[in-house]
Amino acid sequence: MAKLTLQEYRDTIRSVIDLDELTLNDTLVDLFVTQGMRYAQRWNQGLWPSYGHTWTVTLTSGTRDYTYDTLEVGDASSYTIAHVRDVRSDDRNSFVYLSRPDFDGQVARDSTASGSPYVWSPRDSDTIRFYPEPNAAIAVDIFGYREGTNWVALGTESDLPEMFDDAILAYALGKAYAQQDEGQTSIFWLQMADVHLTQLEDMFDQPPPVDMVMNGRPISLWSAETPGRLPYDFEI
Repeated sequence: MAKLTLQEYRDTIRSVIDLDELTLNDTLVDLFVTQGMRYAQRWNQGLWPSYGHTWTVTLTSGTRDYTYDTLEVGDASSYTIAHVRDVRSDDRNSFVYLSRPDFDGQVARDSTASGSPYVWSPRDSDTIRFYPEPNAAIAVDIFGYREGTNWVALGTESDLPEMFDDAILAYALGKAYAQQDEGQTSIFWLQMADVHLTQLEDMFDQPPPVDMVMNGRPISLWSAETPGRLPYDFEI
């Protein structure tokens, strides 16, 4: 099954709600689909695998702070950065991440250190600082998540996989029924949108495996400082 086209969204919504184009025009339906689109895109902070992207940029000698706008200009994709997760040098070594409080606690505010940077730290919602300050042009790969596109306004297909169509359609139907003052039916469809998105979140966001910890006890219950005896078998 292919992704729904914008016209198929319109036709399906009118069919379910049993209204014609004169009563529920394209402008209104497109508004509801846009709301559903944005709701799906921003669910889970918008960190869907489909939005993962690597921006390849060049840091400039003598500049340590870079806004997202600056980093986007350096990349050929024209994607807008929504969230940065990792920075790597051109030889694939990962930079050390420090939160702003940790960075400010470990690096002097008036530091003028320069060299090959190996630390990155967010300064605010759209600025990254590199440390030390680059002393030469250096290429880096910035992995993160891009902003979703407004494909309704563009008249193209959804920028999410087709499995998201049900969630977008359900949300749009909820808004359409609300516009018709059918509150209970509107709530049903909006809740269905949440159900679909929760299922997709569970599918895509499986936690990484972790080492099993049994009972939280240390590996060994005996230490060399235990006076007067050798360890029992169960203590090793």
